[in-house]
Amino acid sequence: MRLVLDSNVYISGLTIEGLTFEVMVATLSEHQVFVSDAILKEVSKALRKKFKQPEGLVQEQIDAIESRTELLEIHGTLQGASRDPNDDHVLELCEIAKADYLISGDQDLVVLKTHKHTRIVSPREFLELTE
Repeated sequence: MRLVLDSNVYISGLTIEGLTFEVMVATLSEHQVFVSDAILKEVSKALRKKFKQPEGLVQEQIDAIESRTELLEIHGTLQGASRDPNDDHVLELCEIAKADYLISGDQDLVVLKTHKHTRIVSPREFLELTE
């Protein structure tokens, strides 16, 4: 499957062992996952500032994500697709990647259920779909 993981999935998966960690590990090892610079920057910033992780550890985690994903360039041309304009770049990535699923814990995205041909699900929903 072609997947996009929202930054909150990476952040949760890298800071709390549990369901989101399991989903993150499974998707990165079993599926084609796409990421953008914007998502990587959000993850890096949150790990450093909110979770106070040292720069070396943050860089290791970003490197690990990059080694297991395909980096795509987004152009910032999609606007008004989500009720939160800061989420439009994630939906644009889904379009460019032709993603089957977007996995997100962000209710501004999950409430949409779909965007074009991408189904938007929570980590729990994705796990239930693939068990």
